[in-house]
Order: sequence, then structure tokens, then C-alpha cells
Amino acid sequence: MTATIMSFNLRYNNPNDGRYAWPNRKTAIRDVISAHNPDVLCTQEGLEDMLEEISRAFPAYDRFGHGRMADGSDEHVAIFVNTSRLRVRAHGQFWISPEPEVPGSRAWDTLFPRICTWCVVEAHESGELLAVFNVHLDNRQVLARQEGARLLCDMMPRIALEHDVPPGAVILCGDFNAYPDTPEVQLFCDVSSVETGAYTMFGCDEISLGTYHGFRGVPAPAPIDYILNGAAVTVHSRTVDQKQYDDTWPSDHFPVIAEISVSGQG
Repeated sequence: MTATIMSFNLRYNNPNDGRYAWPNRKTAIRDVISAHNPDVLCTQEGLEDMLEEISRAFPAYDRFGHGRMADGSDEHVAIFVNTSRLRVRAHGQFWISPEPEVPGSRAWDTLFPRICTWCVVEAHESGELLAVFNVHLDNRQVLARQEGARLLCDMMPRIALEHDVPPGAVILCGDFNAYPDTPEVQLFCDVSSVETGAYTMFGCDEISLGTYHGFRGVPAPAPIDYILNGAAVTVHSRTVDQKQYDDTWPSDHFPVIAEISVSGQG
């Protein structure tokens, strides 16, 4: 399997953003997605109407995940999969809390529930499997990010094993709201402090460009958006797209794109 993976915080539709409110940049969003033509697109901060517009613009993609509230409303961490290239074997969602299967659950003094959406995809012809996880960690509480990282380290191997995904054939995308040198990010790539069985992920330190820019085009000192990979995934490139599209910034974050391959299964 070879695939292009894209992680992109869309910035929710906030009318107070003025010239950068969703209606004024949705064409730019479509343009940047078209430019990279990802096989799997992991998004953060999307609201239902925003995501529906993307679905209409890209009918080859199926969308997975629902809102973070108990009734499925509010922000999503949706995953789009181009089903002309990949078959979706399974998908689901859990909450970043001590009760991950309880819709709307939250903990560690977060203002809102936080969620992870996942899917298992299969190459049509060769049959390789890949588990993709997409998360948006808390922006306020360090403890919530650290405990969220621990939960992900526990849940990713469990879900992969349940769906017969080979060990390490995993991608983790998302907005972690933390720089690479923080304990919460390093937990993914140095799992010595996590329970036995957690995957060691790679890519925590491979991007030096900032990914948040607040619609100014000036990147933060370091990334907060990531595409991490397990040991069974080869990443051929991991890049940040800092360009404008349709004469505007598509979002207040730059998207991250990775070209990957998975092979040798079975």
C-alpha cells in the first residue's frame, strides 16, 4: 500500500474571524485538498455544515466520525477516505476520558469533550491493512494532553489487534496543541513510561516548521500538528504546506502531508 495522508485543522466556522470566516475561505480549503489529493484526510475542528460542503466537493471520499458532544453535535475530528483507492474495513470513535466509550465524557478539567476518530483501511488489490487515528488534544490543560496521550497509547494497539491490523501498521494524525519537546508529545515516541504493549511511534521530531499561524502566515516556533507512524509504516516524506490558496489562508493552521507505504504483511 502506498498512500498520501493529510492532517488539517480546518478552524471552526467563527463569524468573528471576519475575512477568514469559513464562507470566505472554503474555496481555498477545496483547493488545498485538491492540490494534495490525499488518500486519507484527517480533519480537526470541522462542524457538520463545513464537513458536508467538503463531502459534496469530493464525492469520492466517505466521511467518518461525529461531533464531540453526547448528541453528536459540535466539533468533529472527521476522517475522509478516498474509497476509490482504499476500502474501509472498520471505523469508530472514542472520547478522551477515563470512560472512552461514554459519548460526551470528559475529564482533567477540559472545557469541552475531546475525541479520537479511527478507521482501518485496506488496499484494494494488495490487501495491506492500515489503522488511522485522528485526535485533537486539549488546548488548555497539560494534564489532559498527557492523560490523552496515555489513553491513545493504550487504545491504538487494542483497536488494531481487534481488527487484525499487523503490529505497527498505524498512523496517528492530529492537532496535539503541544510542541515536540513536551512530555505529552514525547509519550508517543518514547513509550517507556507507558504500559507494555504500546506502539512506539515515529515522527515527533521530524518537522521543524511551525504549523499554527493564526491567519498571519508567520508560523509558530514549532509544530503542534502531526502525522506520526508506527514501525510497520515507512514515511517517504513529511511536509508542511505554508502556501496561500485562492489568495487567502485556508485555515489558521498549515496542513501536514505524509507520503507513506505499508508492505510485508502476511
